[in-house]
Amino acid sequence: MPEGRGCDAAPALAGPRWSRLTRLEGKDERLALDLCAREGWASLAQQFGEEGAYGFAERVALMWVRPDAVAAGVARQVLAATETAGFRPLAARPVTVDRCGVRALWAYMCRWATVERLWLLDALVALGPGLLVLWADDTGGEASARLTALKGSNAPGRWAGESLRDAAGSPNRLLTMVHAADEPADVIRELGEVGAGQRPRLPRVGRQEGDGTALPGLGPQAVGP
Repeated sequence: MPEGRGCDAAPALAGPRWSRLTRLEGKDERLALDLCAREGWASLAQQFGEEGAYGFAERVALMWVRPDAVAAGVARQVLAATETAGFRPLAARPVTVDRCGVRALWAYMCRWATVERLWLLDALVALGPGLLVLWADDTGGEASARLTALKGSNAPGRWAGESLRDAAGSPNRLLTMVHAADEPADVIRELGEVGAGQRPRLPRVGRQEGDGTALPGLGPQAVGP
């Protein structure tokens, strides 16, 4: 490799003001160094422009109906409960997560996970593909925050009886059936992860946009290297 042409010499991927997209102190600094987050932002900014990318991340929610929900036959219940709560599907596609994808998708949670828990997650995602769904929320609030609240706790004893995990019949803290990006910053990061190095083409968020059938251009179905 010619001198000066290594990774250190490559131009940095521009990022947003992450503090606008996360409520957690210090998370903006971690995201600024996160390659998936930076790549996800670059794709959105190229397609929608900077302000359009902020608006997209704030107005959509990203859900992965996990393989345990598919295996249990409750994926339709999860989707129906989400629509009943006022979300509108924009696009969807099957997505398989491999063991490396587990550690990328849940990078922050995995820092505290035991090795045994990681192995159990590896076994869970090996069940097959889940369904990635992009939702719009026309209520005017932050879509990802509302979907995260609707998703419910991963502890069954803390449910109020109206969460998506309750609708799915999640029995414990491992078989939680549903994953959702917690806030706009996570929507961007997880789209960067699912994009697997390709630039996703995403539907514009309008009251009549999206038919809930395809998530065009999101690259390979497998999440991982």
